[in-house]
Amino acid sequence: MSLSPYHIYQDLKKNKINKSSAIDLLISILEHDKDLAKREKSLRLLKKIGHKSSKLFNLLENLLISDKDNIIRTLAIQILYSLFEDKALEPLKFALEHETDLRCLIPIIKNIGNMKTQKSRAILIEKLKTITENRYRYNLKDIEIKDNLEDYSNEELASLLVNYFVLSILKVKFGYFKFEPDEDGVISKLDLSNIDNQGLFLHKLKDSLYNVFTLSSLKELNLSNNNIIKLPFDTAETTSLKILDLSYNKLTKVPESINNLKNLEMLKIKSNQLRSLPNSIGELKKLEHCIIRDNKISSLPNSIGELRSLRVLDLYQNKLSTIPLSFKNMVNLEVLELGNNSLEEFDIDLSTLNSLKKLGLERNELHRIPENLKALSRLKELQLYGNQIRTIPDFLSRLKNLEILNLRDNKISYIPTKILTMDSLKVLNLSWNDIETLPGIISSLTSLEQLNLWGNKLRELPESIMDLENLKILYLNDNNLTARPEFLRILEKKGVKITL
Repeated sequence: MSLSPYHIYQDLKKNKINKSSAIDLLISILEHDKDLAKREKSLRLLKKIGHKSSKLFNLLENLLISDKDNIIRTLAIQILYSLFEDKALEPLKFALEHETDLRCLIPIIKNIGNMKTQKSRAILIEKLKTITENRYRYNLKDIEIKDNLEDYSNEELASLLVNYFVLSILKVKFGYFKFEPDEDGVISKLDLSNIDNQGLFLHKLKDSLYNVFTLSSLKELNLSNNNIIKLPFDTAETTSLKILDLSYNKLTKVPESINNLKNLEMLKIKSNQLRSLPNSIGELKKLEHCIIRDNKISSLPNSIGELRSLRVLDLYQNKLSTIPLSFKNMVNLEVLELGNNSLEEFDIDLSTLNSLKKLGLERNELHRIPENLKALSRLKELQLYGNQIRTIPDFLSRLKNLEILNLRDNKISYIPTKILTMDSLKVLNLSWNDIETLPGIISSLTSLEQLNLWGNKLRELPESIMDLENLKILYLNDNNLTARPEFLRILEKKGVKITL
């Protein structure tokens, strides 16, 4: 019979051996085998079998206190608490006094905090007093806790201890960084941006991420501008986290386990190397801002449509060629940035996006303005520059709230009069097109403040431009005007800035 943990467990399931024999064999591997993977698997299977015996308790106690590998000690802590909570306090107390590895200390503290006894409470209070009075205090002078520790629950006491240990080790490794405690003294905001670029080559932030994500009361975390390539969300306990900034790192993927961050409201992963998003992203039901610009994402999961609380979605400068139909479900979306991708079509149903105010489709491969845009009745800003658009359709005039329309750098040669009746328009950018004539009805744009006609083929201008009472800036450079119209001087006297 093989002594591999897998085969032992399979033999148990097939009733080839009884539970007692399986446990003895797995314990034997833990005591005598040097293969870490086999020992770790054996421990996990012992937890799965769940048989409570004094022999197993003694083994776990010995592993907790004396095993050289921190992974084994950490597992022993978890299983000891899970199977023997009523007897676990004494070995956990001993380990709290002698353990030096933070990865092990944190679950020790948390498990003691989960116990609802006066003994466990006394252990936590004693440890807190020791820390605040002695060697760790100099690292944490900005942290204040209540004078009366009795005001805290056991879980809160444990959280304070974890905060002290994590911040202390971060201070030792990285020196200065910003953090803010809440009124109870636990860290609510932590800024570790640019830590890897401070010249401390012996320490990298990636080696401390596990500890950072054990701060269960953390609400804002900035990890931007480091060299992070992987995220430890599998064990993330930062369930209170609302804002997470991972911009300017080296991430190639976001793990499925990001769904552990149930309270996340803002996620920034700008300028990484992401090629996709996990299906589980749709489980972030409270997410309102999702900034993923400047990556290499070529497709999006349909589950993204489940982000019904989302108000801002920024996917600028990726490699998207299609958009999921599920976008229509993001009914609270106000800003959608899809510029600088590879979209040739944009035919998704937009009729449900009644809250959308800004849409960026610039620098794609669009040959026409999508007709579905006419459904966006509340749209205020539309960016379509840098495409291959040749005509401006009349249906754009239905966008009664549109204030900014940017069609710069396309192939437009004609301005339909219907568009020039949009009295809400404040900024109209038609620069770098092929426009030869400007209709006199342009005076109907009664709210227009900025008109950009730079780089077209205009030979003359209609005098009706003078009737644009709100005009502040007029760009006319690089056209084919044969002479400077006299009425432009009149506009300049009125305060209009004109470049010609």
